[in-house]
Amino acid sequence: MKSEVISSAPEGTWKPAIWARPAMSVGVGWESDGNGGVKKVDTNEIELLELRDDGDVYLRPTRPYFNAEFEALFQFGCGCSGYDENRIVKIIKTNPPTKLPLSYPPPPPN
Repeated sequence: MKSEVISSAPEGTWKPAIWARPAMSVGVGWESDGNGGVKKVDTNEIELLELRDDGDVYLRPTRPYFNAEFEALFQFGCGCSGYDENRIVKIIKTNPPTKLPLSYPPPPPN
């Protein structure tokens, strides 16, 4: 999935959303412990804010997740070094379109 950082989004209501990490992901990452540190988590879910407008999807983070998918989606860099709670990304439409929320088909049978 591709995204681009934008300076503002259209008017609308940001709604809490949970996106699943890719099925092939190991499901282990790091997240803020709320006290300035990090803790290891075993999760495939990312909580964020979502705004949909005329077929476009805009996202904002709710907290840092220290895993590659989250860091790439919001273009924060390794270890969320560029984390900004006000960052807005617009999902780039692909051809064929990416199914939302993030998901991948199961591998073919052997």
